[in-house]
Amino acid sequence: AIPATTATATAASCASTREHTDLDGAVIQDGYGPRGLSLPPDECRAACGRTRGCNVWVSCADAKACGQQCWLKWVEVPSTAPLRGEGAHVPWSAGTCEKDKPGSVPLPSAEQLEAVRVVALRTAKGELRIKLRPDWHAPSVTYVRTVALTDTCTAKCVFYRAEPGFLLQGGMRAVVPPNSRCRAFPGGPADCTDPQERPGGKMMEKGQVAWAGGSAGPDLFILMGRNGFGATHTVWGELADEASLALALELVQAPIEKGLKPGSMRMIADPISFTVHVV
Repeated sequence: AIPATTATATAASCASTREHTDLDGAVIQDGYGPRGLSLPPDECRAACGRTRGCNVWVSCADAKACGQQCWLKWVEVPSTAPLRGEGAHVPWSAGTCEKDKPGSVPLPSAEQLEAVRVVALRTAKGELRIKLRPDWHAPSVTYVRTVALTDTCTAKCVFYRAEPGFLLQGGMRAVVPPNSRCRAFPGGPADCTDPQERPGGKMMEKGQVAWAGGSAGPDLFILMGRNGFGATHTVWGELADEASLALALELVQAPIEKGLKPGSMRMIADPISFTVHVV
């Protein structure tokens, strides 16, 4: 199925198709696997045009080589989307849509941002309310506040990994400038340069929220058990109430994909979409 859409573009905003071309970008919708899109180039282009967060599309034009895979992607500057390949040997067609760029959405004022204390990740099963902790990491909180105030979540606002007793992991990609700030950790990403020790200390408690992989996001996780991740991850919030914790404990039990090898990440069979709102 095509992901949730928003009338953010018309076909006229999508550039003409470039044959024998493969363009790169952050994936919004896969074109492969059980939930992959299968659309010919013209339909793939149209799907990108009406999907919030998509401004690059790639579709297989040679069914023998790659079926009818349709990949929807996002880059900050569509007109300069990175090239993965081109030439007669490339079985893909691709194009860009001049939309959903940082700066294309009016941003909240400093006063509006400061007023947001709690946000809700709204799922089909209920709300996960998160108390924001700017005292732990203000830049991360500013990003989450901006997403909530502008209601700009894309199809990549979704929980996709469930590890009972450990974490519930997902992403919060939106049509606003991404957060680029994160805590500095020994051996961590080179672009994470903020002061190493957060006021909350090195231990993360059950229900606290941080960016995944030691990064600046937009992938995040809710911790389901106490551990020392505060020493290696940028923590910026905590579940606001017992009802939210109970829902997180329910969601982390979601059915996972079949055929996963023992010890591998538990990927949710039907990823759980959410939107972000001010409480």
